[in-house]
Amino acid sequence: SMRNLPSDLEEAARTTGASIWQVSRDVTLPMVMPALIFAASLNVLLGFETFGIPLVLGDPNGIMVLTTYIYKLTTLFGTPTYQLMAVVAVVLILITLPLVWMQRRLLRNARKYVAMGGKGARVSTLKLGKSGQIIALSTIGFWLFVSVGLPIGGITVRAFVDAWGEGVNLFDQLTFANFDHLLEVPSLIRGIVNTVILSVVGGAVAVGIYLMVGLAGHRNWGASNTLLDYIVLLPRALPGLVIGLAFFWVFLFVPFLTPLRPTLVSIFVAYVVVGLSYGLRLLQGTLLQVAPELEESARTTGATIGRTWKDVVIPIVRPGLAGAWALIMIIFLREYATGVYLMGAGTEVIGSLMVSLLQTGAMNTIAALSLISVVLTGAGLALALRLGAKIHD
Repeated sequence: SMRNLPSDLEEAARTTGASIWQVSRDVTLPMVMPALIFAASLNVLLGFETFGIPLVLGDPNGIMVLTTYIYKLTTLFGTPTYQLMAVVAVVLILITLPLVWMQRRLLRNARKYVAMGGKGARVSTLKLGKSGQIIALSTIGFWLFVSVGLPIGGITVRAFVDAWGEGVNLFDQLTFANFDHLLEVPSLIRGIVNTVILSVVGGAVAVGIYLMVGLAGHRNWGASNTLLDYIVLLPRALPGLVIGLAFFWVFLFVPFLTPLRPTLVSIFVAYVVVGLSYGLRLLQGTLLQVAPELEESARTTGATIGRTWKDVVIPIVRPGLAGAWALIMIIFLREYATGVYLMGAGTEVIGSLMVSLLQTGAMNTIAALSLISVVLTGAGLALALRLGAKIHD
C-alpha cells in the first residue's frame, strides 16, 4: 500500500512546511489505514490459531494454548476429540464476527483511501536527515538481528552438527550427515518436492482465485459483500488442525471427492481456504486505492466489466499480485497444522513432517528440513521481488 501511494500527496504536505514525521503521521499513515486494519485483524486471528511455536516452546514447560490442547488430546485418546474441536471453533467464530464488524465500520468511507488516479507514481521524495537515518537503520538492524539473524543462524548451525549442548565443541561435530539422511528417506524427499509444488505453483493458482473473489466484491457495498467479508475471515479464525481434520472427513465421505484425498489436491484445497483471508485482504487493500473514475471512464467507452478489470484494474494492481503471491507462497511453505491429518504416503509436506518427527525427537532431521525451508522461502522472496521490479519497470 505504501509503494502504491503517489508521492504528490506527500509533496503537497512538504510544501506547506510539514516535517517528514508530520507527513508520515498525517498523510502516509491515514492513507494506508485499510492495509493496517486488515493486518491487525489477521494478526489477532493468527494469535488464536498458532500451533508450531507453542508446541515447541510451550509444551515442554507445561504451557498450553487452544491448538496444542486439541492436538495433545487427540494424541492422548488416539481419536479426534470432535466435541472439543466444535466448542473451540464456535468460540473463535464468536470472536471473529465482532472483529469483522469493527473492520467494516472503520472502512465504511472507502473513497477517502483512494490514492491511484489517472496519474501518479511513487517517487522517493521523503528523505530522513542524518540523525533520523542512523536511528532508523539502528532500530531496523537490531530488530532484524534478533528476529531473523539469531533464529536462522541457530537453525543453520544445528543443521550442520550432529550434537548440540553445553560443553560441546561445535567444530568437532560438523557434518553433512543430516542432509545425507534426507536423501536416503523417500518420504522426506517427497515432502520437499511437494512443498515446492504447493507453494510456487499452488500459490500462484491461489492468488488467481483470490483475485477473482476480490474483483467479484470490488465496488460492491451491498449485503453480498458484507457476507463475503464474514466468510473470508471465518476459516482463519479456526485452528489449522480443525480445518485439516474437517477437509479430511470431507474428502473421505463425499463420494466424488474420495479419489482426491490421497493426492496433493486435498492439501491444496485446504491451503487455499486457510490462505484466503491473507491473500484476499492484501488484494482488497490495493483495490481500495484504485480511483473509481478509472473504471467509470472505461465503462463509458463501452467496455464490459470483465474488459475493465482486464485492461484497467488488474494492470494497476499487478505489483500487489506479486506481493500477494510472495505472501501466499510463504504461508504455504510454513503451513504445517493443516496438513497433519491430511498427510499420507505421497502427500507429505515439510511442515507436517517436522511435526511428526518432533514426536520422535529426530532433531537432526528437523534442523535439516528447517534450513531447507528457510532457503526455499528466501529463494521465493528473491524471485517475487525480482518479478515485482520487472512489473514496476
